[in-house]
Amino acid sequence: MKKTMPVLISFLMWLFIGTITIFVTIPIILYTLFFWWVDSSRRLQHGLSTFWGFWVTHLSPFWKVEIHGMSHFPKKGVFVAVSNHSSLADIILLYNLKRQFKWVSKESLFKIPFFGWGMHACGYIPLKRGVQTSIRDTYEKALYWLKKNITVMMFPEGTRSKEGHLGAFHNGAFKLALKAKVPVLPIVILGSKNIVQKGSWVLARKVHIRVFVLPPVDIQPYELDQFEKLKNKVRGIMEEKLAHG
Repeated sequence: MKKTMPVLISFLMWLFIGTITIFVTIPIILYTLFFWWVDSSRRLQHGLSTFWGFWVTHLSPFWKVEIHGMSHFPKKGVFVAVSNHSSLADIILLYNLKRQFKWVSKESLFKIPFFGWGMHACGYIPLKRGVQTSIRDTYEKALYWLKKNITVMMFPEGTRSKEGHLGAFHNGAFKLALKAKVPVLPIVILGSKNIVQKGSWVLARKVHIRVFVLPPVDIQPYELDQFEKLKNKVRGIMEEKLAHG
């Protein structure tokens, strides 16, 4: 019985997540279809997605989530936000910041029924790895949202890291910040890798997660071609936070 209990609880949790995803996505899609002209920035759609992420997090009896440093992410600020990525749950957790932003995410997520449809309706940005035309389109769409004073959220590692260690960063987020002349906002998530192991669907129990919003990194000292230097600066800050918690 003890061995089957985690599997049963995980099944019920995924069933709950799937159900609430459908119920939230339907109004997002309908609003986008019939009232797209009301808000070209799609803030309401993102707000409904934030509602989804918040309730998925807080209705789980096993997740304890703490958010730190929100003073670094003012509601009227615009950033290229970068977060470490070690769990499928990171997307859900970052909605708990309760801020407007647009995801840059791998194209395959946009193909998931309901979840992916909602991402399209929110104006999030798909990226097909290794395809130059997709990379260029992603870059242009991200610039578009930044010019509309909406933060762009990215995982600079490009994929989930192993064992929670910080992987190598891609250049895109830092080129984008320099081009748009906006600060880089580092975000560090601790503990999310314990929620579900890569390659498994069984959820862990009694997980303590902390999300740290760190001070923005000013891009003024960097020239447009110094994205590598900016990248190393941000990665060093995040690596230090991960090391010391």
